[in-house]
Amino acid sequence: MFSLLYLWRSGTWRLADSVEEQSDGLRIRRGEKEVLVAYRQIAKVGHRAETGLSVCVLEFHVPTEFGSKIEFLPLTDEESMMQLGIDVWAHLERMVTNAQTETAG
Repeated sequence: MFSLLYLWRSGTWRLADSVEEQSDGLRIRRGEKEVLVAYRQIAKVGHRAETGLSVCVLEFHVPTEFGSKIEFLPLTDEESMMQLGIDVWAHLERMVTNAQTETAG
């Protein structure tokens, strides 16, 4: 029962199954749903620490099939989970900023 309560409160059950970079955006999959989101459609990129892991958070200008935001865990065997999450967050933030600058200019 405790584990179900933790999953509900932490929102872990809402995490994306995969987030893959494409040339001008991200392919995001959770369960059977998959969407392509252009970098310019991402309003905010953030991250938060949770139980020793870094969770990346993407907020959208216009809601997708996943709603107005989606969260995911960047995974690798080579680096510490926290540092990897920060690196992914910083990279995605640069990509979104560049796309928004190109659109505005």
